[in-house]
Amino acid sequence: MAILRLTQDLAWIEEVLNAGKGIKGLNDIELRKSGTPLTTMDKFFHTKMNEYIVDSDQYYSRQQFKNALKACFYEMGNARNQYVNYHKLANLSMHEDVLKRFIDVYAIMLSPICSHWCEYVWMDVLGNTTSITKALWPETMEMDIVVTQIQKYVMDTIDSFRKSLAPPKKKKKKKKKKGGADAAPENPYVKPTQAYVYVGLTYAPWRIELLELLTNIYKDNDQSFPKTSIKQLMPMVQKSEQLKAEGKMLMKVAAFIINEVKVVGPNALLPKLPFDEIEILKENKQYMEKSLELKNGFEIFLNTASEDELKKVEGMKSDLIENALPGKPTIVGFAP
Repeated sequence: MAILRLTQDLAWIEEVLNAGKGIKGLNDIELRKSGTPLTTMDKFFHTKMNEYIVDSDQYYSRQQFKNALKACFYEMGNARNQYVNYHKLANLSMHEDVLKRFIDVYAIMLSPICSHWCEYVWMDVLGNTTSITKALWPETMEMDIVVTQIQKYVMDTIDSFRKSLAPPKKKKKKKKKKGGADAAPENPYVKPTQAYVYVGLTYAPWRIELLELLTNIYKDNDQSFPKTSIKQLMPMVQKSEQLKAEGKMLMKVAAFIINEVKVVGPNALLPKLPFDEIEILKENKQYMEKSLELKNGFEIFLNTASEDELKKVEGMKSDLIENALPGKPTIVGFAP
């Protein structure tokens, strides 16, 4: 299996290098020219390569060759496939500099295990004049940590939208009472081909106040949330009429935010996202539409827009628009 994959990788590398020279191959690869600006996906792929450069170096140093192979071959390959598939779905060209870096890094990191294959790629395919055994270990590139958060936002949003657009779960039929009227038949599910997306850029005032209190607890406990965080929060809440008005639901929201901090870090405590949500949705729009199989695409609306500007679907949930929060857009699909 690994031999077949190396053969496929070699053919792909040669096609990428030919594409850089304007020669098209079987996969019809098109590249954005060297030096052109990087997209979010380009930056994310660089970030993943940084991660596997560090991981592979540590595993080789400890002579953990199985883990090194997993990082520099399988996980690097999967990250490359994700990058390629994204651009296929989005109908965009890949970046020449990004792929050139991948090929160099891939060959060097794999060379302690697949020395002959990597030497061939390094000398005969890439045209280097000295052996790969003399190549320096690849360096990481400085990348904004927000890039990872943006990618997570895109993938989480697609997952959330997919669930929202899926067929409703079938309800168990209730036993019909004697002499009772037949229940009204449910409308058949129609697969959406178009959608409206609603984005909320700000939280409600009570949630912003809650974030401020949680931020204070986080800072007072050496940038972490102890198990007693909710207990510490309670007396603070009692001093605020705005927060008390939210009732029991408030503590559930607080627990959710605390858990989010453990997953994505302190950015979860910010009153707004560290990136432009509308711009990210626009940048990834084609990819998201293809992933969700929305033939006619989707339109994006701010949930603060006027009634005249907002488009709605007949029969949609009344709270769908107001439920859109920073990082948690909502969607309604339909088939015109």
